Amino acid sequence: MTRSLAIQFSRVSNFSTAVCLVAFSLAALAHETEIKTADPGFRPPSEYAPAFLESLDTTTIAVYPTIVRRADRTAHSFASQSQIIDLLNNENIVTAVAGRRRVDLGRLLGSGSSQWEVFENDMQRIAEALQGQGSDAQYHLVMEFLLPVSDERIFGVHCYVLDQQAQSAFSFLLNSHHQLFVDANLMAANSSEDARSNMLTRATQVGVTALKQQIEQARKINRGAMLHESAMGERDSTGDSSRAETIPCVSAMTSPSPICSHGSSVNGTLATSASS
Repeated sequence: MTRSLAIQFSRVSNFSTAVCLVAFSLAALAHETEIKTADPGFRPPSEYAPAFLESLDTTTIAVYPTIVRRADRTAHSFASQSQIIDLLNNENIVTAVAGRRRVDLGRLLGSGSSQWEVFENDMQRIAEALQGQGSDAQYHLVMEFLLPVSDERIFGVHCYVLDQQAQSAFSFLLNSHHQLFVDANLMAANSSEDARSNMLTRATQVGVTALKQQIEQARKINRGAMLHESAMGERDSTGDSSRAETIPCVSAMTSPSPICSHGSSVNGTLATSASS
């Protein structure tokens, strides 16, 4: 197996593994998984990600009030919105401004729903809410916290990054499979308003830290791919035939078929669910 094939096969395998890691229903979220990964969340692939990464030094992103999803209703945190804006600007991640509206998604889906279903459905509804909205910003960011069981524990964090056409450019999710999420201990010390507010503050920090690490990780992968392609180009000129090889199961990322040969359920981009 050539190095080029190995790299691509590794990416497909890692993708399938990530799908399996989040295949839990919301009803099972109370049971923290023993499996942990150092990855800063799960980010399904997007054809719009390269443009987002390339534009970070010059683009503006509108940050909307954070969505707090509970079993019976949706609330919004303007404090979390302000915190995100401050962190993005102060850490020079991207120029951030305040979005002008709230996105109300109503009550959380039933306990039998997977986190991936919530992530995918909410992304679509957020896209519909923002589509056609006049904004000087090139991108939109909406953070979402899932509290399906208790107001005193966050079971999942979603970060939606959409472009001006409301296409997902760099969206990802976090749950108890991710060490970054676990280390934040997203539980309120008690039932007081201050304790719950502190929990939301920690969750916001986790979401922005994960975004920063996702960007750094993607840039590193892109640089490595460019260097590798440059080296392969030199070898191709001498007759290397590795570029003609095919990648096992790579079609699972785009095929309408829900089953990958690895046995993971993949639908469009991914079939996931969360456990926090």
